[in-house]
Amino acid sequence: MKKFLPLVILLALLIPSFVYTIDEREQAIITEFGEFKRSVTTPGIHFKKPFVEKISRFEKRMLSTDAPPGQYLTLDKKRLVVDFLARWRIEDPLVFYKSVRNLFSANTRIEDIVYSELREEMATHNINEVIAENRELIMNKVKEGSSEKLKSTLAPYISEKTAIVFVPSRYIVQKGANLHFPSEKIEIILGIGTPVVPLFIENLSETQLSIEDNKIVAHSYGEILDSKNLSIAAYQESLLKAGERAFSSHQIFENSLVFSILRGLKLKGNTTSIFDGNDGSETKFTKIFGASAAFSKIISQSTQKKRVGIVLPPGKGGLVANLAVLLSGKIPVNLNFTAGSEAIISSIEQAKLDHIITAQAFIDKYPEFPWPEKDSILLIEKLLPPLKPKIILWLSLIHI
Repeated sequence: MKKFLPLVILLALLIPSFVYTIDEREQAIITEFGEFKRSVTTPGIHFKKPFVEKISRFEKRMLSTDAPPGQYLTLDKKRLVVDFLARWRIEDPLVFYKSVRNLFSANTRIEDIVYSELREEMATHNINEVIAENRELIMNKVKEGSSEKLKSTLAPYISEKTAIVFVPSRYIVQKGANLHFPSEKIEIILGIGTPVVPLFIENLSETQLSIEDNKIVAHSYGEILDSKNLSIAAYQESLLKAGERAFSSHQIFENSLVFSILRGLKLKGNTTSIFDGNDGSETKFTKIFGASAAFSKIISQSTQKKRVGIVLPPGKGGLVANLAVLLSGKIPVNLNFTAGSEAIISSIEQAKLDHIITAQAFIDKYPEFPWPEKDSILLIEKLLPPLKPKIILWLSLIHI
């Protein structure tokens, strides 16, 4: 008996790897390395390949989705708080597995569909009809509409070769607005488990800069997300990268920044003003440009380095300094005067700066800033006034 004991123990350990049971309340699908092999709907003892085949079990019984209350607007603009209980059953475990994967995703999808149907139906009835007269009729319409939408959602997954394109909604992009991201619906799609390719579509006429004239639509595909990397965070990152590539397709980016500034000056220089929040002043862009053009000559004569440091707050002074550096053919490096001395010194060394544009008020206010020698500081408030004749000359040239 003792010599058979190890064999008995071994069999006891191995049996669960190739034998399984399905009771009358269950159904299952068998997958091998993620690939569907068969459905199991009959109760009893069944066999599978040990270690390589995986069993996923699903309920056969009637299930329910008990959604939290939602607010809806009736035809006569009255608000109603309505909750619902949806009863449903998994008829085909394979379709269920492909479309929603698990009960959480299924409940979320059902809630979205029923909420949508309730919202549409409530908007076509007055409050009296909803509460008393047509309550049963309305609920039947919601039930039928929800069932049809759910069936149409699941139907594509019956075919292995079907490609699915999800368009969340029609969004009108406002300039400067953030990307809308319907995470609840994306979570359902990611729950299917099939590879996902985000597609970013941009109407350039809605996001173009004021000096552009684009009437085309740009699109860019994100990275393919396989079943090992399906998450909302990964999807959003891939979509945002695709959006960056689409935005980079603007033709204006093919030109230099100085060229774009000159084009903007030509188109809107006389009608565009700069409002400085530091002193509440308003300055025409043409005047800003004239001062920058005159100042650029001094910068070119002051340093042979490729980069010039700038320590100024946002405002017309900072704008003049940045434009002047660009017009001199150099690169502006705006130093963060609130950073620590070590970080600032490191930035100065890495950028190989030998001159900094600033104002005396800044030097007085931040004495601990690692200022260079006086000969290496260009004080904007001292250098601009003597340039007034040249600024006037530039302004006259702009208006020609």
